[in-house]
Amino acid sequence: MSTDLFKKKRAEKKKSPAAPSTDGRPDRPQSNEQLQTRLAAVEAEFHTIFDSVPAMIWYRDRKGTILRVNQCAADSVGMTREELIGKNYYDLFPDGAEKALEKDLQVILTGQPLYNQPRKYVTADNRTRWVLANRIPYCDETGAVAGVIVFAQDITELKAAELDLRHANQQIENANKQLRAAAERARVLAEEATVANRAKSRFLAHMSHELRTPMNSIIGFTEVLQEEPLTDEQQHYIQTIHRSANSLLTLINDILDFSRIEAGKLHIEIISCRHSDIVQEVRDLMEHTVREKGLEFVVEADPDLPDTFYTDPMRLRQCLLNLVSNALKFTETGHVAIRVYPESRAGQDRIRFDVEDTGLGIEPKKQKLVFDSFTQADASTCRKYGGTGLGLAITQRLIGLLGGHIELQSEPGKGSTFSLILPLFVEANQASTDNPPRDSESEVEADDRHIGCIGNVLLIENKTPSQIQVNLLLRRAGLHVQIVNTEAEAFAQLAEQSFHLVLINLQSTDEAKKLSARLRNLDEHLPIVAVTEDCSRKIADQFKIAGCNAVLVEPVSRGQLYETIRSFLLLQTSDSAAGSHPDEPEPTDFNEDESMEALLEKLPTLMEEMMEFYARSDFDMLARFSQVLIDLGTSCRRQSLSDKADELHTYLKNQAIQPDELQRHVEELNELCLQLSLGR
Repeated sequence: MSTDLFKKKRAEKKKSPAAPSTDGRPDRPQSNEQLQTRLAAVEAEFHTIFDSVPAMIWYRDRKGTILRVNQCAADSVGMTREELIGKNYYDLFPDGAEKALEKDLQVILTGQPLYNQPRKYVTADNRTRWVLANRIPYCDETGAVAGVIVFAQDITELKAAELDLRHANQQIENANKQLRAAAERARVLAEEATVANRAKSRFLAHMSHELRTPMNSIIGFTEVLQEEPLTDEQQHYIQTIHRSANSLLTLINDILDFSRIEAGKLHIEIISCRHSDIVQEVRDLMEHTVREKGLEFVVEADPDLPDTFYTDPMRLRQCLLNLVSNALKFTETGHVAIRVYPESRAGQDRIRFDVEDTGLGIEPKKQKLVFDSFTQADASTCRKYGGTGLGLAITQRLIGLLGGHIELQSEPGKGSTFSLILPLFVEANQASTDNPPRDSESEVEADDRHIGCIGNVLLIENKTPSQIQVNLLLRRAGLHVQIVNTEAEAFAQLAEQSFHLVLINLQSTDEAKKLSARLRNLDEHLPIVAVTEDCSRKIADQFKIAGCNAVLVEPVSRGQLYETIRSFLLLQTSDSAAGSHPDEPEPTDFNEDESMEALLEKLPTLMEEMMEFYARSDFDMLARFSQVLIDLGTSCRRQSLSDKADELHTYLKNQAIQPDELQRHVEELNELCLQLSLGR
């Protein structure tokens, strides 16, 4: 409040009559001295409050002359109040004066206040400060706007905090950009590593195959030389070469298996087998080595075990051979044992193969290392006993592919026990269809053409070898077969003619399931049978949900195929025999002459695919192709094709694979197929 305002109030009090007292008598007027004393007290109180406000307060007139300023404002610019009062604000603080004058005039001319106006200024001692200013009109006794009153709050610390926060946010954003860039680089590196790993696996598989041919020649000729009359020194040299070549061949085979597993190219075939047969084969192969070392070979099997169970016998035998070979390598005295017995875990029946030895044993802290690739528990054992360090790594991966796992119990100096634990039954193979398949093909009549049913079958398949094989089997059984490769072709055939059964066998499981659902929507009564390589219960259930009546798991035997078809077509056959369906096709024999040219035209495609599997050393697929060619030769009355394919099939199944011998069989078969396709 200004001094003029106080004078005005004092004059008004002098003119007004004295207020009556409480007892009805008027108050006695105060003396000038009393009024002056009271005014001085009010002014002192005003100045105390004015200077105590923690904000800057400026009074200035229309020209910018500073009329009043509080202590906070004086301190903020580093001057005293006496130095400020009476000075022109715009001349005293030229920095920003133009903008300050503009805002002051806006308040003076409009009579409207301005709130929350940020401003930066520099103090007399060159310090930069920030304030948040509020301008209100300053009126004189007549009510006219005589200037402005500026209230300014120092926000320098808040502004600094804001700048720090903005800087911190910028740093965070930069860090996020760096993290995103690092994550992208890591993703690219991971993709490159994956590609490189696949390339490495392909390279190892190719080189291992190329190396085995000369290695087999070396081993073969050393064996020939061992039979020749040589001096003792020469015999020693030959034996050393033979042992070294065998060791190198073992290394090559291990690398080949390992690269196949890493590349996901290892084929697993789950079939019914006898655990006693597998163990006996391992014993027969290793017994000579056991005797040479003077060890005892113990084989035990629990009599309560079922006689057969489902697994891949070849891969299980490979795992057991790896474990027994390891046991023999590190055991000098005592025994090596294979024990087989059942156990139950988490309510699931399992079969356990323990390979026990009385050898060196492994320290607890090193037991996990033995399953790493190219690693052994102790470097000294590698120098003394040799080996690649791949055997246990391969075994662990193989047993995982069979749905099981491997365990180790060992104590240094007392020996080790490696345990292979597998599911005792793989139910997917036993329950692949609504009608359990028969294992023995002898249960189907020897003459395929009299399986007891007739009908039209639509075969939707895009797998060349399987397509030919199934086509032959169905035609031999007297069924009319129409083959299509795609979904569009299948619906076109269904629109043109009626079929009694649809058989689906596509490369993509997802496409097969979708096609099954579309076919079921088209005809809810049409029998649909799916063939898949996935033996899991989950996939079988998904096919059933999609609308399939039955699911077969590859490789499908002739007995399984005929039993499944018979279950759906037998009723129709009975009705046809009774004469209720005169339009049904009559049973006819397979017409080899009519179909021979069409089937032989597929020979080049079939051999092209077969040679791809040969290049990958996929012996399982080679055996499957050879079986198809046997059936094809028989059906097309090409005995030379059947005989040559049978030679390859027998060689793959019954002998240890020798690369040069295998190459001879494959090339001769390929040449014959080329001649037949050209009509020679």
